[in-house]
Amino acid sequence: MYINNANYFDTIKNFIRKILAIISIIHLSVFFNIETILGISVTWISTELYLRFILKRSNVILRPFSFIAISFLFLFMYFAPIVTLIDFNPIYNNMHLPLITFPLQLIYFSILILSFCLFNNYQNNKLTGIWKSFGFFNSISNKHLWLLAIGAWAIRLYLITNRYGEDGTNEIAGAGTLSFFATFIYAPLIIPFKNLYDIKSKYKTPQFDTPIILYIIATTLVNITSNSRNAIISIFIVLAIYFFLFFVKNKKQIKCSSKTIIWSIIILISFSFLSNLGIAMLGARSVRYGGSINNVFSTTINILTDKNKLDAIKKNIDISTKDRRSANLWDEYYCSNVFFQRLCNYKVVDSSIKYAYKRGLGDKTMLKDFSDRVTSILPGPICNAFGFQKKSIMSSPMDILYSLCTNTLAQGFKVGGDVGLGISCFHYWYFIFAFIISKLLFYILDSLTYKKKNGSIISIIGLVQIYFIMFLFGVGGGLSGWIGFIYSLIIGNIIRLIYVKIITLL
Repeated sequence: MYINNANYFDTIKNFIRKILAIISIIHLSVFFNIETILGISVTWISTELYLRFILKRSNVILRPFSFIAISFLFLFMYFAPIVTLIDFNPIYNNMHLPLITFPLQLIYFSILILSFCLFNNYQNNKLTGIWKSFGFFNSISNKHLWLLAIGAWAIRLYLITNRYGEDGTNEIAGAGTLSFFATFIYAPLIIPFKNLYDIKSKYKTPQFDTPIILYIIATTLVNITSNSRNAIISIFIVLAIYFFLFFVKNKKQIKCSSKTIIWSIIILISFSFLSNLGIAMLGARSVRYGGSINNVFSTTINILTDKNKLDAIKKNIDISTKDRRSANLWDEYYCSNVFFQRLCNYKVVDSSIKYAYKRGLGDKTMLKDFSDRVTSILPGPICNAFGFQKKSIMSSPMDILYSLCTNTLAQGFKVGGDVGLGISCFHYWYFIFAFIISKLLFYILDSLTYKKKNGSIISIIGLVQIYFIMFLFGVGGGLSGWIGFIYSLIIGNIIRLIYVKIITLL
């Protein structure tokens, strides 16, 4: 059975609504109270806003990067009742202030929807023209894409070996600049989807060959050595996004066949495997620092293939979570699947808001920390010229907020929700600042796609950053993180373009 090109977006929207309707009925039947009613209502409102204003074919084709960024925030909110119900928990599981958190998160989402939609005419903006004049949208041969990846992997392995940025030490000379090049490890993954960046390509189906498949396997194995769960899931998420963009651009039909069903089952089963892999990586964290990458890899695989060790780690995680919860210490537990917890975690949003109110909105110390973080975005020599040492930033914004409220050391690199971190610095003025800065972000993201009468060209330099763009509005570092990403999209892309120009001369 096929779903034709004219209505597959309507079919997707109807499917999203039906799934949410079923989940909502179960939640309201089993966990009926004001918190559940509010949580489900916020989910429905955010879903309707997304389906009405964002989920359109024109947005996917002409504004792919902005679409991906805001779509992840939607999935964050949409999956909340689903991932909690899998564990048979309410949508407000382990939250302190659900009656405050849900409305504030909805306001945040609505502001981003407004920012996305306001004053956008789907045309090339001035920045697009500047990028094009420097060859930003030129096609790159397969050979050079592989060469870009080889150079990126040399840098990536160097950063992994030295554990840059993972334990609070980022004193490797030029490490920030080197990280711009490391995004090109994803370059070979775009080869099967050539007509995303080459409008002349005649291929209307993804072209996977043996080297690409081997590269995916090898990349996954190397990412295990990083002991980063984000690194493990990144390659699969990137491929999924490329598939989606390719599918929409080529108006492919949705074929509902036995093959589709089999692949759906395989994907569902893989979630369980990835969850176990994530737990094994947590178990190997003791050898993450100071140990060799071979030791990290072998320890992870050893735990993954030993059911008793996996079960023991799961039990220890449960005990640790309960102990921290009973002692009112920091914990991020929202659902049992460690990867879903990375993608959808209202607990982090709630905790950020809780501590923002506890410390007091518009706190001067948090505002000073914000200022320091924005300054630290600049290269080391410039910071030094102004008398600011980059290495003084050795913790996350959430670490600072938590330490101020609990009189503990600012450590651990805790992730925080944008709303809580924002109002802790700027009071409710944060939402106005969020609108202004997100508008600038959408403008820059839209400049990475060149629109033509017969289609659009998505820049390769933009495509290799798709994973980081996806998490832009999720939990993380707040507005200072957004400003840092603006720097990466402007200065970082100039550096990446120079790298591309050098490699294509070979």
